Amino acid sequence: MASTSSTLPAGGPWLRVLIVGAALVTVTFGIRQVFGLFVVPMSMALDSGVQMIALAIAVQNLVWGFSSPFFGALADRIGAWKVAMVGAAIYTGGLLSSALIVSPGG
Repeated sequence: MASTSSTLPAGGPWLRVLIVGAALVTVTFGIRQVFGLFVVPMSMALDSGVQMIALAIAVQNLVWGFSSPFFGALADRIGAWKVAMVGAAIYTGGLLSSALIVSPGG
């Protein structure tokens, strides 16, 4: 009886998917993990309390959690790559807007 192995070839599309996925996770989780370090300096720069920044982070976490099933279903319907690109664009817009904000009201 001959044994057949189903090994994937070195490199190929799976390696690209792994690298891009790891980069996305590194960037998004890295930003989320260090954001707490910037709460006090941001609240001082915006002349608002820590509560405003904490509320914004809490709302972001809730939106992320509640929208995950919907974006997962959308990825099943139109493709994960398209949904990931739209998500990356939205995330980039959010980061840019948070960098350009001058007061808690906008």
